[in-house]
Amino acid sequence: IARFQDNVRGWGVNPETLVVVYDDNAGAQAGRAWWTLRWAGFDNVRLLDGGVDAWAALGQTVTKEAATPAGGGTVTLRAGCMPTLSADAAAALARSSVLLDARGKANYVGAPAEPGKPATGHIPGAMLAPSGEHVDCGCFRPSDDIRRRLVELGVDASKPIGVYCGSGNAASHLLAAMHAAGLEASLYVGSWSHWSADPARPVATGPERG
Repeated sequence: IARFQDNVRGWGVNPETLVVVYDDNAGAQAGRAWWTLRWAGFDNVRLLDGGVDAWAALGQTVTKEAATPAGGGTVTLRAGCMPTLSADAAAALARSSVLLDARGKANYVGAPAEPGKPATGHIPGAMLAPSGEHVDCGCFRPSDDIRRRLVELGVDASKPIGVYCGSGNAASHLLAAMHAAGLEASLYVGSWSHWSADPARPVATGPERG
């Protein structure tokens, strides 16, 4: 957290600063920045819906020049301000409540493993909820639509909800979409990369939750 705070202060961020994060991939990476800043106790952060493509489509200026960080920021950050899950907690949540897998269907089902990469599949009991399904033409779908889709999937806002993906990026993007729809959930930060690193952990394959 100390290193992260130094980085954020180097951007010139003060306690009252509004931070906007974006990317060129419908928010797939910017969502992780949004989540990480909130995890560090900085809530005044927004995700630019549609990213740089939406910005350019409005005729706004785009440059190839790298910005110089302002420096001199005074923000104070603290770890642990967003809920997270351990591997054991994610497994328990998949059995007792809702654990969403934000990856694509091929990884969830268990596509053939590539050489040097861990076998795919999913945490037993997890539900398939690809983060990309909550995006249309690069922007988030309407919040009511996102909420309806998740409720149809079986998400119950009155019960604990967990989210994971391959390494935490897609899951963070899904968490941003859920936040816009009035739903909060915990992130299994290590996600499938962490889960699959231990061969003793069970793996479900196929389209069923397992």
